Amino acid sequence: MIGDRDFSAANRTVEFFGRPARLPEGPAKLALATGAPLLPTFMIRLPDDTFAYIVDEPIWADKSRQTVDDIMRQVAVALERVIRQHSEQWFLFHDLWTSNPTGRWPRPWPMARPRWRILKKFRVDRTDGA
Repeated sequence: MIGDRDFSAANRTVEFFGRPARLPEGPAKLALATGAPLLPTFMIRLPDDTFAYIVDEPIWADKSRQTVDDIMRQVAVALERVIRQHSEQWFLFHDLWTSNPTGRWPRPWPMARPRWRILKKFRVDRTDGA
C-alpha cells in the first residue's frame, strides 16, 4: 500500500513535515483491524541506476491503546525520515498540504469521461505473410 498518496476520499489530516497534510488512512485502519504490523519500505535509485530497498522498523498497532490517528502519525514519521535522507527522489503529483475547511478534498485529477473522436479511418495490412 502506498502511504503518501491518497487517490480516494478516505483520508485524514496528520502532521507531516510540521504542517497538516492529507494522508491515506487505509494502512492504519488495516493494521488496527488485523493486528498486522505495517512495514514501511522504500525503493531508492542509486547513482549507477540500480535500486536499493530501505525497510524501516515495523509499526505495530494495538487497537486497545491506539487510534487510526496514532498509527498515521507513526507512518508520517517514517516517511519524513526517509524523505529527508533522499528528498531528491520524492515527487508529489498533488499538494498534500492544500488547506480545505470543508474537510472534503478534490480528486488529484479530473474524473470526467474522456471524449474520443476518430480523426481518420485507416486500414492496416499485414506485410509479414501471416
